Amino acid sequence: MTNAQQEIHKKGFDLVKPTSTPTDSYARLKIGAKQYADALLDLQYYEKLERRGFRNKEFIIQALIDNDVPTLRLISRYFYKTNGIYQKIVNYFATMYRYDWYMVPELLSDNYKEEKVIADFQKGLNFMDASHIKKICGEFALAVIRDGVYYGYIAEGTEGFYIQELPWKWCRSRFKIKGVPAIEFNMAFFDTVFPEVSYRM
Repeated sequence: MTNAQQEIHKKGFDLVKPTSTPTDSYARLKIGAKQYADALLDLQYYEKLERRGFRNKEFIIQALIDNDVPTLRLISRYFYKTNGIYQKIVNYFATMYRYDWYMVPELLSDNYKEEKVIADFQKGLNFMDASHIKKICGEFALAVIRDGVYYGYIAEGTEGFYIQELPWKWCRSRFKIKGVPAIEFNMAFFDTVFPEVSYRM
């Protein structure tokens, strides 16, 4: 035991990392008659990543040389969670832009009522405000900088539109439709991640 460790022990701190997983009721999620052990974060997850060499410089350089994208994403997420400097840099670049937006009304006919134009314009503004564009654009940028990609599905609601993020492990984009990248989603995701029918539903 080093002098620093002895000094810490004298002050009453425990240097031993907990290796047991929590056993309280919060560790399990109950849906119907089934219980699922995925309600808590695996606290040993980052220790497992360290054993895989995520803090090894040669390991990271080799992943860059091989263009091993899945491993590079895990490395980036690992440092984002465990390294404050890396996290601040990623957050800084993700929120560098303001993501402001504006609307321009377009009159398609000379026969219009000013009150209706103003009312429709206000509805459009309310719809865009309810969509929280600035917030979701920051989330897009954060995911792209941290993971290298963002997959999402846009859907329109009654008050605004929303984006459903899709898991990048199950998506790819090889084609474009009318100039817009088309997302291919592996539907085996539902059988693999949600094997129980009740949980899947």
